[in-house]
Amino acid sequence: MPGDLVFDLFEQYGPKLYEYNVRSFLQARGKVNKGIRDTLINEPDRFLAYNNGIVATASEIKIETEYSHPIIKSVRGLQIVNGAQSTASIHRAKKVDGADLSNVSLAAKFSLLKGEVDENFVANVSLYANSQN
Repeated sequence: MPGDLVFDLFEQYGPKLYEYNVRSFLQARGKVNKGIRDTLINEPDRFLAYNNGIVATASEIKIETEYSHPIIKSVRGLQIVNGAQSTASIHRAKKVDGADLSNVSLAAKFSLLKGEVDENFVANVSLYANSQN
């Protein structure tokens, strides 16, 4: 997932993106967030290798094929259930520190929720994704 896209999503939706996340962004003072920020500023091309990425749920995902590869065209009902610190750190690094995100990428795993939102499922995805070592 491109860093600029993550920035744009947070710019538009803010913390609503991860309202089901069991943890919240802890500011750049914490060791983890400082490390994320330092990587974004000093080694943006290594962000994908150093960062765990995000885990998200969605109520709808539209996929099209381009050049024989599936491409996500749109997502509805996006909730980042793990990766709030990365998301907010990416936003802050560009907005506050002026970081160039053009070489920043991060992994993204989506779980498609079919039918009504099962809040227990969403809560468990968030809980387990945030608690596994």
